[in-house]
Amino acid sequence: QGAKLGPQDIDEKKTSVGDALTSILEEGGDRGRLTMWRQTMSMIIANPMGVGLGNWAIQYPAYDQGQLVTDFGAPSRPHNDLLWIASEVGWGGLAVFIWILVVAARIAWHAEAEMSGLAAAALASLIAVVVHACFSFPRDRATPTLLFWFVLGLLSTMDSAPRERSSTHWATAAALVAMTFALTTRVAAFEQHLNRAVSLERSADWEGVAAETELALGIGRFHTEAIHLRGYALNTLGQYTDAATHYERYEGFRPYDVQVRNGYAIALQHTGRLEASAAQYRRARDLVAASTDLDYNLATLLIQAKKPDEAVELLNAIVDRGQGDAGVLFYLGNALALSGQDSQAIQALERATELDQNLSQAWFVLGEIRYRSGDGHGAQEAFRLFLELHPADDAYARRARLAIQSLETPRGDGKDR
Repeated sequence: QGAKLGPQDIDEKKTSVGDALTSILEEGGDRGRLTMWRQTMSMIIANPMGVGLGNWAIQYPAYDQGQLVTDFGAPSRPHNDLLWIASEVGWGGLAVFIWILVVAARIAWHAEAEMSGLAAAALASLIAVVVHACFSFPRDRATPTLLFWFVLGLLSTMDSAPRERSSTHWATAAALVAMTFALTTRVAAFEQHLNRAVSLERSADWEGVAAETELALGIGRFHTEAIHLRGYALNTLGQYTDAATHYERYEGFRPYDVQVRNGYAIALQHTGRLEASAAQYRRARDLVAASTDLDYNLATLLIQAKKPDEAVELLNAIVDRGQGDAGVLFYLGNALALSGQDSQAIQALERATELDQNLSQAWFVLGEIRYRSGDGHGAQEAFRLFLELHPADDAYARRARLAIQSLETPRGDGKDR
């Protein structure tokens, strides 16, 4: 199936203001922040009204230009809350946020004398959170978010300007509280099922993962991990038709998600829809600078589709990057054999067996190539090693025994088969 594509590739160890400020000046210390900020600005310029709440992570890969998005995932936030707000709700949304800060600062500045100390402390806390937000993501953390809104609420009580409270205001507030409570209840139920799925994943209980993520997604699409986990579980269980249906349902919701594209391609490949699968692999590869897993997956599909030339190119590129393990070399040998390059195929397969002597499939293909090229002794040796490693009595084993038998049968011309 290929490697599972996991969480974002940007580590988030530094969340303090001091660390963020100092590390940004060190070479490589920005940990991708500067790149994310530049690409987020491109997103804002292209979408001045915003891409929608919660959609930064969905849209970011389209602007990344293969710099931070990898086959292991993509950033989920830009490490700058002001840019985050502007990208999701547009310049107008950012203006409203800044207006709230300005109003809070004005209230603190004009606070009555007996409240001036508390107002100054509240304003200092607010400034600290905002400065932190310029380099990190306190908006996505419970403690700083609680502090931020608590301070705003505290400052609002110090506003001495007269206000009229009509029944409409109270009704609106009550409706908002009710809606918030209902949404929070749904999110909590979703998280409960998702947490169970994550726990079951650790014990490789894929039936349980599929069941829990189905329940979670039935409540809502509150976290992408539920989409990833369910698709991966279905593919792992071999339920490829269900997996393809699942990915098709969420493809539009996550159009630039490498994990969704890769998982969808795997499901399509195993249901025989090879052209559609190749298209998904190519779309996923367009989102990343280089991906061994995606190149490998696409190459195996091309071999299955009897299109070996591009497969050879992809697999050779993996080998050139120093990532040519036994599996890569095995498929490279298959692709070379399909394209009629038997000598190069034998070299690749021999290297594969050197790395993994128990790779039975490599011995079988070696036997076939040597058999058709007239190397009877080499073919017998390869087929015998295959049978030692492959106890099953299937079509491959029967073919190997038949080939050995034919090679052992004396021929009138005395030539070696």
